[in-house]
Amino acid sequence: MLVTVQQQLIDPESLYVYLYEGSKLATILGGILLLCGVLMFVMFPLMPPFMHQGMRYVSYAGLGFLGFLFVLGIIRLILFTITMFVAKPGIWLFPNLFADVGFFESFIPLWSWHISEKEEKRQKKLERKAKKERKLRKREEKAAKR
Repeated sequence: MLVTVQQQLIDPESLYVYLYEGSKLATILGGILLLCGVLMFVMFPLMPPFMHQGMRYVSYAGLGFLGFLFVLGIIRLILFTITMFVAKPGIWLFPNLFADVGFFESFIPLWSWHISEKEEKRQKKLERKAKKERKLRKREEKAAKR
């Protein structure tokens, strides 16, 4: 609920945040799905044989994917080690594979050059400086228009 306060100062340069909780339907459906999953594991001994077979295939697929990730991690380490000596600073295959991003973002980009922490800090510092300069230029342009 929005409440108007008489002492508000509206500044066009300020940032505002709108909080949106989303649909309650998604929360309810997620809870029902979680409950069904728990019941499926608890009732496993009572399942008919064809469902046991299905669960076995699903678990094999999950283990296969986990094995694929382990092998991919080892391959990317070997590739990085080789390229570290051949083509400095080294190439990472799937650089976001172990980053805290979504599933599909883990596989994008396909490769990138290795950046040391020192170089990464320098790049971030340059980006902040450029951003500050752009903001200052924008303010000067607004002031010139007035």
